[in-house]
Amino acid sequence: MSQITVSDICQDEKSRIWIATLDGLNCFDGNHIKVFNHFHNDSISYGNLYVTQMVEDGQGSLFLLTSTGLFQFDLETEKYYILPVPSPLLPKESWECGLQKGENSSYMIRIPVP
Repeated sequence: MSQITVSDICQDEKSRIWIATLDGLNCFDGNHIKVFNHFHNDSISYGNLYVTQMVEDGQGSLFLLTSTGLFQFDLETEKYYILPVPSPLLPKESWECGLQKGENSSYMIRIPVP
């Protein structure tokens, strides 16, 4: 594993276990662990991919809330897409974000206002 501190765990439709850590994403397929501690060719997440929360959507993607933003990770191709999130009118240090499953398999980013 990439790091000992685990922040979230989920299982995908292929029964793989996905483990979010302070140093990236780990995938256990029943035999081996594959580590994703940065996304290929990405200077934003390289060396700083703290995955705080993740949600598997049942349609082949993981949504990852990370220290550098929100990503959609395609489980089949292992490619990611950064998802633009409008900034709240709060300083970044005071953000308290979370992923939450909504109705009809939709997902929400929850940013509480102090």
